[in-house]
Parts: sequence; C-alpha cells; structure tokens
Amino acid sequence: MQSSAKQIIELSHILEGLNPDEFQELQREVLENLDNPTWTPLPGPQMDALENPADIVFFGGSAGGSKALALDTPIPTQGG
Repeated sequence: MQSSAKQIIELSHILEGLNPDEFQELQREVLENLDNPTWTPLPGPQMDALENPADIVFFGGSAGGSKALALDTPIPTQGG
C-alpha cells in the first residue's frame, strides 16, 4: 500500500500533464460528484494560494475562519 504522500505526488504529476481544458473538466466532474466537500476556497486570496505552484505558501489574515483563537487557548471538554 502506498503512502498518502506518495499518492499525492503521483497525482500531482498526472495533473501537471493535463491541458487547461482537461483540468477544468476534471475539476467540474470532481465537484459535481463530491457529496459534501470539506472545504472549498473562496475566490481571491484563498484560490490564489491554492493554485500557487510553490511548495510552501505563507497565507495570513485577520481573526476569523478558524483563526479566532490563539493556539494556546484552553478549550473546555467533558473530560476537563
């Protein structure tokens, strides 16, 4: 069984070989067949970051959208 990282790398090589029309058709088919996507980028900076060919992309923003709490903020749970 292949690791997820290796599968992602292989998939990225396949996607790089698609022309723009093929890629757009694949994207349309995937979106139509996904029952409930976990996350879809908003047009603008999120889409720009997602489509950036760089290996590492720094992306910032103001509080909100999962950035409202500091990383060390205590979160109450049933176990205490």
